[in-house]
Amino acid sequence: MEKPTTYSYTISYEPMTDNMSSELVESMEKAQAIALKGKDQGLKQLRKLSKKHPGHPQFGNYLTVWYSVRGNVKKAREVNRQILQKHPDYLFAKVNLAHEYLDRDQPEKVVELLGDAIEIKQIYPEKEKFHITEIASLLKLAIAYFIKTKDLQEAKTRLDMLDELDWVDREEIEEYEITLMQAKMAELPFFNRKESPFSVNTNPQPQTTKTEPPVFHHREVAELY
Repeated sequence: MEKPTTYSYTISYEPMTDNMSSELVESMEKAQAIALKGKDQGLKQLRKLSKKHPGHPQFGNYLTVWYSVRGNVKKAREVNRQILQKHPDYLFAKVNLAHEYLDRDQPEKVVELLGDAIEIKQIYPEKEKFHITEIASLLKLAIAYFIKTKDLQEAKTRLDMLDELDWVDREEIEEYEITLMQAKMAELPFFNRKESPFSVNTNPQPQTTKTEPPVFHHREVAELY
């Protein structure tokens, strides 16, 4: 299925495999399944597939997914940078690197990498058709970027676009909505006050010069005193 947009491109919801052999498509499907399982033997299998298809960065990307599933973010980022060195125009590697920049609080590098609009046609002006996963991944990045840079209106616009794609689970959309709401609340003057309106009284308590304990009517209280 292809979905026309209000922009100058078309979104494909089907695998874009027109120029791929059946063997290559089968290898990609296999690599994806291996990556998502994250099993020990998967590393060797993915490396073998990547070596067999050196001209296709998708296999390297599946390797980063495998490392991510296993919680090894450092290695996943290392492999992603290697992909970009060999395939500097590969979108998913760019998006992965951009997320790393945001994690490091370097949003300016995202602009250097993807442009100030964070928009698919700005990155690939010659292409007329994109896969839904490409559009969705870039929109998710844009939402994160604009929240980080406090452009909350633009973040909301991209979130609405993501929701309209009818591709992302409703639960994930709601998580983005909560994050955006929290960002908006953090911008309100009430939440930026240095002193809380509910702060306790910190005035020093009056001191006494008495050295004799008071008379207690219960032994337990006297022992605690």
